[in-house]
Amino acid sequence: MKRTALPLALAFIGLGIDSHAVPLIAGLDENSSLALAEAGEALMGELQCANCHAGGAEYLFARKSGPDLSEVGQRVSSVFLMKFLANPSDAHKGTRMPDMLQALPVKEREGAVKALTAFLKSLGHEDEALPAWEVGDGARGKALFEEVGCLACHGDSLDGPSRKPVESLSTLAHLSGKYSASSLAQFLHEPLEVRKSGRMPDFHLSSREAADLAQFLVPGRAQVAKAEQAEPQKVRLGKRLFVQLNCVACHSLKDLPPPRPSLPFKDLRRDRGCLSGQKGNFPFYDLSSFQRKAIGECLEEGHSPSSPEKSVKQALAAFNCLACHERGGQGGPSPWLSLRMKSSQEGLGDHGRIPPSLDLVGAKLKPLWMRKVMFDGQRARPYAHTRMPSFGEDNLGLLPALFRKVDEIEEVEFPEVGRKKRGEVRSVGHKLVGDKGLNCVACHLFNGKSAGGFEGLDLLASYDRIEPSWFYRFMRSPGSLRPGIVMPSYWPPGPEGEEADGNASIQIRAIWHYLSYGQGAPTPSGVGNPGTNLEVGELARVYRGRSRIAGYRGISVGFPEGIHYAFNAETGTLSGLWKGDFVSVGWGGQGAGNFNPRSRAVQLAQDVSFQLAEAAPKAWPLRPETTKEKPVNPNPLYPKNLGYRFRGYSLDDRGIPTFSYAFGKIQMEDSSRPEPSGDVHLLRRRLSITSPYAAKVLFRALVGKIEAGPDRIFATPEVRLTIPRAAFELRDFPAPGEGRELIVSLILDEGVSEFSFDYEILR
Repeated sequence: MKRTALPLALAFIGLGIDSHAVPLIAGLDENSSLALAEAGEALMGELQCANCHAGGAEYLFARKSGPDLSEVGQRVSSVFLMKFLANPSDAHKGTRMPDMLQALPVKEREGAVKALTAFLKSLGHEDEALPAWEVGDGARGKALFEEVGCLACHGDSLDGPSRKPVESLSTLAHLSGKYSASSLAQFLHEPLEVRKSGRMPDFHLSSREAADLAQFLVPGRAQVAKAEQAEPQKVRLGKRLFVQLNCVACHSLKDLPPPRPSLPFKDLRRDRGCLSGQKGNFPFYDLSSFQRKAIGECLEEGHSPSSPEKSVKQALAAFNCLACHERGGQGGPSPWLSLRMKSSQEGLGDHGRIPPSLDLVGAKLKPLWMRKVMFDGQRARPYAHTRMPSFGEDNLGLLPALFRKVDEIEEVEFPEVGRKKRGEVRSVGHKLVGDKGLNCVACHLFNGKSAGGFEGLDLLASYDRIEPSWFYRFMRSPGSLRPGIVMPSYWPPGPEGEEADGNASIQIRAIWHYLSYGQGAPTPSGVGNPGTNLEVGELARVYRGRSRIAGYRGISVGFPEGIHYAFNAETGTLSGLWKGDFVSVGWGGQGAGNFNPRSRAVQLAQDVSFQLAEAAPKAWPLRPETTKEKPVNPNPLYPKNLGYRFRGYSLDDRGIPTFSYAFGKIQMEDSSRPEPSGDVHLLRRRLSITSPYAAKVLFRALVGKIEAGPDRIFATPEVRLTIPRAAFELRDFPAPGEGRELIVSLILDEGVSEFSFDYEILR
């Protein structure tokens, strides 16, 4: 990449421009499972060579974006930016950002750093900081760092030199100079929003967890930066340099020209340009001898189209998956890392705390479930403290399909059972799962309920998770697919007698058909299901779990006044109301509980509640439904694709929660509490909405057979709602006879806007 000299002569000191450090990429070092040329190919993918050079392969060489710089002026300190631009690898040991200024004379380089810093600090909103984040607890953050999986790539470098014998552990020493605790918490909460194809994955942290982790990593006051005003001339110069240096190849910004292509891959040589180790008019990477050798080997061998097998191997190495998972006899946690993997179900042994093997994972998991695990944070093992990180679809969107191509097993037919025989077959499965049969419930939860023993994987989730052919093979011989598992092999000889004549094939299929009942499956024998009635004392009470009234991520809130509600955190909506006693719960493992109102509840809509007016479709976007006949979710990203993000909740001194969530850049604080009004107890819902700009938001406040009354009152046969003074629309559902929906237009000022809604239960 040719550059012209930059005519700058500005004084600048203290940049440390003479030292460099090797780019560190966890999983791609001398200990990599890849052949040398394969490792080189993966390295070029991670160094984003395809952003400048054309002709790369379709997968690991695909163009990847660098961090989103549109608000970098609010996230990163000026001091760090200057040090980083002057010498990236010195400011951030192991960074993959090349030195773009190394060929310039010292004075010109110093001036370029100042100009680029001025331009980058101008990106964001002047006089407006990013929303402040709560101050976290550093002790809790340290525990999270050690448990959720951070150590796989970062070691324990914060406590001193790493004891893990891997050269590619990424240091975090630069964080304290780069971020405030607040800006780091926001990044950790949703890292893929800033770096869609970056290597920092999303661990699906709650807002509180992100704050705790940030406080541990960057101790100090939770403050955020503002975009800075600099000399317009210097900002313009920095913007021009940003284009000249071809920074736009990795960091696209609005109103800037597209990147300039450089030499195609076929013309690259190991002794020229970026790979030469020399300084010149090209990006400078201080590559290790292994990195230079691996990339050189790849260039000399030439690139052939990637096979699925090769692409899987490279992806698992490039994203350090084998630090936690084993596949094909390679990888798995080292003893050092294994010791730090914990479980709330110690009785399950290593299978309760070590991430599962990836052998035959493409044949094991249904495609939709695999995508939920990889990209949506779905968990089947809530008792394991180590979490499955999401590297995002930009990085690994093709991997589920590649796994499916690579991992093939012989298909086992599971024929449909005729209507007349269906009940009989499922009855056999029902008995086999219980303690009068194979006693599966002795070690597994069933619909969040325990038989009093181990609380392993919930059996009821198997039908949604597992491919039937893999399930059949596993049931016949668990140890062949999960070495070391304590689950016995029941056939042969297995129990014989009444249950379908002891025929293994018939029995396994009977269990599968029984599990296909889903939530409607009758509880098997041996599972204690007394339930527990939760009472509300002097303070409000909160219980989280699954519920028919609030979905998989339901939260119930009870008040001493005897009025209660349920909140659906998946969609950000108040989903149910009731009076009287609070809830009965079924206790399962961590995160596996469920609850039901103890009196008849008013069921409200569970669809997403808000839409930006300018983006709202004519018909309200409803929560997608799946059935046995149509098991594939037609919109698995709902409601994230609508901009919704749940950010957790906090409790006040009365135990009343305030739920935090966002729609795009608009932040919602949602709190409800009883409000006496004569002899009537109302539930008053207060919305505090923070917007960086004036906007209109549509709120779907009520659905059903709605009748309009005076004074902004709307009622169904079950609930009466009073809305604030605002424009509204009462419209019919598209399908006749399904009732109406009340759409309220909330006009937002820049800053904070407040609204309240009163709910009264009529029965």
